[in-house]
Amino acid sequence: MVKVRGLDLPINVKAELEEFSWKKAKWKGDRLIACSPFRDEQHPSFAVEFENGTWIDSGGDGEWRKGNFVKLLSFLRGESYEETEEYLISVYSPQFGDLDRLEIPDISDWLEEKRNNKIFDPSELKPFAYHHPYLERRGIPLNVQRAFDVGFDPTTQSVVLVWHDMKGNIVSWKHRSINSKIFWYVKGGQPIRNHLYGIHWVVKRGYKTVWIVEAEIDALTLWSQGIPAVAIGSSYLSYEKRNLILKVGVEKIVIATDNDKDGRKAKRSIVEGLSGLVDLQEVVWDGLSYKDINEAREIVKELQINDVDIFDWGEI
Repeated sequence: MVKVRGLDLPINVKAELEEFSWKKAKWKGDRLIACSPFRDEQHPSFAVEFENGTWIDSGGDGEWRKGNFVKLLSFLRGESYEETEEYLISVYSPQFGDLDRLEIPDISDWLEEKRNNKIFDPSELKPFAYHHPYLERRGIPLNVQRAFDVGFDPTTQSVVLVWHDMKGNIVSWKHRSINSKIFWYVKGGQPIRNHLYGIHWVVKRGYKTVWIVEAEIDALTLWSQGIPAVAIGSSYLSYEKRNLILKVGVEKIVIATDNDKDGRKAKRSIVEGLSGLVDLQEVVWDGLSYKDINEAREIVKELQINDVDIFDWGEI
């Protein structure tokens, strides 16, 4: 059992973990031992207990040395802690798991009142009004960073990646450590499942053809090359993100998700969500060793792009 918001849920921890890529993984009877997902290492020092989802990272520091399953899964899914709690409750709680199948009265007005519509004032970003060469080293020039309100938090040594709604309002932001893979979202921000990173510039300039990637840095990489792009911020396209693409009038999507298991999973969710609604093309990674768009930034305009065959799932 895993405790989520005071509920003891029968979460299949192993099945949830199998949805993600693990380096040098050993699936023992009661635990997973692998290289840490939070940093680069060659010798596994990370372990997760299947019974309750607790984990320990022997080479980690502070709050990232050990933790509960919600914290780990939110990192793997690329979403906030609260969003992961909602996901687990919806799937595993006997009280809430089947709500979508019930016929209930129209409560849209009530839901609108309960929905998090938080808008941050730009002044709240002032503590992060610093510049660090981390992103420039990854091929993203300062003018692009400024256009997307990228900042730097000297206290936590993290790049601040700001999420906007389609109108350009600040709805959340992510801290991305410059020393590891660790990231976290500002508390109280809107759920990122309702938004697409970079969508406000797509709307402002009226682009009809847009590339779609997983990570914010990949989207910034494409904008740096003059290619309009949005990031889903995780390894799946939510229903809300799909509707946002349709709402803003995008006509063609070029799928440029990562060249790995998680990227193929993200690609499948995009194809399933948008096939028949917009034209779909994809970057062809066959024979290329690049992990993602940022790694391939020097040849991004030379990448082969093919139409998506929605009936050929290949290695997805």
